[in-house]
Order: sequence, then structure tokens, then C-alpha cells
Amino acid sequence: MKICFVTTYIGPPNLSDISNNFERVVDCDYLLFTNLHSDQIKSGWNVMTIDLEEFNYLKSAVKVSRYFKFMVHEYLKKIGREYDFVFYCDSYKYPKHTINWTEVCNILETNDTGIMQYRHTCLGDNMNVSLELDCIVDAGKDTRENMKATRRYLKNIDQSVDMNKNQYFENSILGFHLKNEYAISQCNEFWKYYVNSPTYRDQPLWNFLYLKNNKKPYVENKLTEMYGSGNRKSRHLQQYTDANVVIAKKDSLRK
Repeated sequence: MKICFVTTYIGPPNLSDISNNFERVVDCDYLLFTNLHSDQIKSGWNVMTIDLEEFNYLKSAVKVSRYFKFMVHEYLKKIGREYDFVFYCDSYKYPKHTINWTEVCNILETNDTGIMQYRHTCLGDNMNVSLELDCIVDAGKDTRENMKATRRYLKNIDQSVDMNKNQYFENSILGFHLKNEYAISQCNEFWKYYVNSPTYRDQPLWNFLYLKNNKKPYVENKLTEMYGSGNRKSRHLQQYTDANVVIAKKDSLRK
């Protein structure tokens, strides 16, 4: 099995919280996709510096980072790398070297969706897409206007979807079996809608598509225990706006 761990960070160096000083899993690759260069950050990952011009159409640092979260299979083909499994985590996290990742892949390989996640638990079993839209506003992650527009946007995709159905999964860690047709299909469908989404937040749309397609990932609620974490930087609207300046200015940030 060819396994790749992936993370991404797009923005200025002072806002980064990229994990460092961790022991790697033998025979696995660790790729960090970022606009930064290796001399600008301390990282335990192999730094893959991207060209922001290629993603200028997104006009959002967060949306660029989401490309490498959900569409990394396309970019890996572009740079000539092939893997059987990809495990994404937010940049402040890292996979623990003590976990038997081959065993995890064996489980993921047998699932019909080819996607592994853990359940969202902030409201226990009562979390759903509709509640998440409200929580995003309450947490200062995006504006109320954008969430109202997102609600309309999701309804326009499929009015029959019940956004109050209590089913919701976290996107801070995801596992993908890249040879699974549904896993690739969901990622591609997500990206088709996400590009023009009123919000940069990815969880509402991703979970909406599970409901629309009557699918669920393989649920592994111990997934968080398989990862360590460094010092996470809490980001709100201002920090996301600061990161977007990177896109607007097309700045290499080599300062």
C-alpha cells in the first residue's frame, strides 16, 4: 500500500500553525501544500510550494487550501505521484507513528464510500447541516449574510435534502481510498459546487452531499486519537481576511 499524509496551509507565515518535530511513519510520504517556501516555516512535512497564480480564480486563501483537501488526487496526478490512500489533516495536526496505518487502510478499503471520518460531537447526536450554519455565525467564522446565502445555495442544489437530519461529520481529518470510485466522485462533486459557494466553509456542503447521495463515510470516532497536535491558532473573520490578502496581492511572501 502506498500511503500519503497530506496537509495544507495558504497564508502569511505569521498565521501558520504547521505541525513540526514529530516522528514519521516509515515508508509513508508527508506532503504540505503551501504558498510558503521551506525557509519561511518550520515543518515536519515535505514542503510543496504551489503557484498561487494557478488558483487566482478562487480569490480566497481558504478555498485554495481546500483544493488540496478535497482535490489532491488531481494535483497528485499532475505532479506524477500515485498513492492508494491519502489521509488529510489540518495543519496543526500530525499522524502518530505508533498507529498501524496499514490496518486502517485495510478497513477503509472495504468501505463502499472509500472515505473515513469521525462524527461531529459539539451538540452530541443532534448536529446537522442547518445547525452548523448557525454555529458558524456564532463562532465568528463567517457572516450571517453568507450563511443565509449558503442555505439558499444548498437548497438550489437539491430542495429535497433534509438539512435538519441529525447526521454530521468533522472535516479536520479525512481518509480517502483513491481507488474507490465513490470517494473520487464525491470529491469532484463537492468541488463543482464549492468553487461558487457563498462561503469558504467546507463542512456544510460536504455533509449536504452525503445526504443528497444517501451515503455515509466509514465512521471511525477514534480517528482523532490517531493524531497528535501542536499549538493551534484560532482563526476568525479577520485572520481569514488577512490570509486572503495573499491571494489579492499575488505576493510570494519571501520577506
